[in-house]
Amino acid sequence: MGKLSRRAARALYKNGIKPQLFKKHPDDVHHRMVSSARHFGRGAGPLRILAHKDKRLEQDLFGLHFANPIGISAGLDKNAEMPHVARAIGCGFTTVGSLTDTPRRGNERPWFYRLPKTRSLVVHVGMANIGLDKIIPRLKRRPRQFPLVASVAVVSQKPGCNQAAIIADACAAARRLKDPALCDAVEINISCPNVADDQPFTRAPALKKLLTAVDALQLDKPVFIKMPNLADWSRYQEILDVIVQHNVQAVVVANLVKDRSAVALHDDLPADVKGGLSGEPCRERSLELIRQTYAYCGDRLKIIGVGGTFTAQDAYDKIRAGASLVGMITGLIFEGPQVVGEINAGLSEFLEKDGHDSVRAAVGTDSRLLQK
Repeated sequence: MGKLSRRAARALYKNGIKPQLFKKHPDDVHHRMVSSARHFGRGAGPLRILAHKDKRLEQDLFGLHFANPIGISAGLDKNAEMPHVARAIGCGFTTVGSLTDTPRRGNERPWFYRLPKTRSLVVHVGMANIGLDKIIPRLKRRPRQFPLVASVAVVSQKPGCNQAAIIADACAAARRLKDPALCDAVEINISCPNVADDQPFTRAPALKKLLTAVDALQLDKPVFIKMPNLADWSRYQEILDVIVQHNVQAVVVANLVKDRSAVALHDDLPADVKGGLSGEPCRERSLELIRQTYAYCGDRLKIIGVGGTFTAQDAYDKIRAGASLVGMITGLIFEGPQVVGEINAGLSEFLEKDGHDSVRAAVGTDSRLLQK
């Protein structure tokens, strides 16, 4: 039933829904998608026919149970409007935000620019969100027994803010998320590639100050760090060296591509279109960073792999490189809501083919020879 439903959903999305959506501006599509998800809310149950279940895909990580390794990354559901839909389409977890204690307008619109041949979106949202006063009531209504990660933005409220003020602002948000009713883990986003700064907290001195302050909060739940998509491994390694000295359980590898010079574009991209690139341009770079992070850190940090996941092969490559969980956004937009179930079904086939009795057995199998 699930397989047939996913085939029908894919045909409908490919031949009917997607052509119409891609005629519209991506800002409008995003708004309508999130609004529709908010409208469905707990009524999204019928979408469960798209999901794929398999005991081999289940994992217990950080004291949480994940029904499968595929989830939603931060950036799609900024205001916690979609957790019930994420669960219904078969995700094993979801991430909301990145959010801030007080509301942020984000960048001037347009926020998105579509690159259909490149299979990418240029994202220039900034940290737009409605603030925790309005988001917290939504988090209290989240689905239970479904891991929800709240991503906290580490970014200045206005130009000229010093690092101490930025840290205080991020900690104010994280402190409010200590309530176990609100989320199961906190992601600290140090690497937004579409705000007007140079990502100062991706440098060791500032990161040490930030994580020391986060440690002092004693959050009593897992802490993840959203990593930048850097080509310079030595710089990336410096960030990891700081992280492993603090109360951090996982790294999210990696954020959008900021440097376009090494990206193979198959669409015209005007120079005045600002933002980081999602999707396919992130895939190989994220995969290599996952592989190197796993080899370098071993069991000290779990990895959530993000960037360019469209198929089960993409997800399995990340898992074999060292990711225990895999997040996605652009693949969902380009392929349709049934893609989560398709990927999980494909993972089951890969596990069967490789003789693994669980997805955990496959984690890092391509990277273990690189470990020191």
